[in-house]
Amino acid sequence: MQKRTFSIIVPVFNTEKYIDDCLNSFLNQTFQDFEVICIDDNSSDLSVEKVMSFAKKDERIKLIKHRKNKGPGAARNTGMKHAAGKYILFVDSDDWIHRETLEILQEKFKNTKLDSIWFKLAIYYDDIQKYNNLDDNIYAKIPEGYLKLTPENAAMYPSYTCNKAYRRKFLEKHKLTWPEGCYYEDAEFYYKIIPLLSKVYVVNQKFYIYRKRNGSICDTCDKDYQKYSDLYSVVFNIYKYYKRKKLLKKYKITFLQFLSNVIEESRKHREIFKALSPIIKNTIKEIGFPEKFEK
Repeated sequence: MQKRTFSIIVPVFNTEKYIDDCLNSFLNQTFQDFEVICIDDNSSDLSVEKVMSFAKKDERIKLIKHRKNKGPGAARNTGMKHAAGKYILFVDSDDWIHRETLEILQEKFKNTKLDSIWFKLAIYYDDIQKYNNLDDNIYAKIPEGYLKLTPENAAMYPSYTCNKAYRRKFLEKHKLTWPEGCYYEDAEFYYKIIPLLSKVYVVNQKFYIYRKRNGSICDTCDKDYQKYSDLYSVVFNIYKYYKRKKLLKKYKITFLQFLSNVIEESRKHREIFKALSPIIKNTIKEIGFPEKFEK
């Protein structure tokens, strides 16, 4: 297995229209020491054929196939098992990255000695072909530099997977993986990793371009009951994780802020929120709120 500076892990599922943009954004990087690990999550379109076409021309592009659809969390876990890069970046197959992304990230990793570098992102609306640079959210307003993560501020920042790069050895040391077969796998991963990162470095550049399109996983499940049901499962999973790791007392504020954010998010859709009432009540009962959190 040839060692590389970066392993770029790309879950692929029915994105034949967009995969060329994604892979070309890697090949056009100003820093070229990388491998691309594409995990076909049992696509039914021509995505695989397109990846194979790229792979025939460039040995750095590799294809691994799932025999059945397992979701992005499982695809990232598969990619992790095959990664040889010093640093790992996760990119969805309908998105792309700025051409200087890898060059600047490797410089920041080298200079800071940190385990994770964060960066900004922009949304590209595919139907109207326009950008939204997210300049009004709290994360976008963080200046370039070191960011200290504390139990008081951790829940303030987005749990996106796509705008964070990691040292591979750090992920392996702590045996960090994504939950599989559910929505919001990125949120569960984020809240499990937060206690392990006292400090990160934030690059004030929009390296990641997230394509908002009709038919994507995030779009089609936007008002889906299962999506929000899974979100409450994530809440309970994080609670169990913090309790098992004896982190609940220290990260009580983080957890309760996350729970509050989840309830507020699900309240946006009245009918779904009503249908979710039994799950919400059961979640609150299982975590012992408020009794266990008043101590």
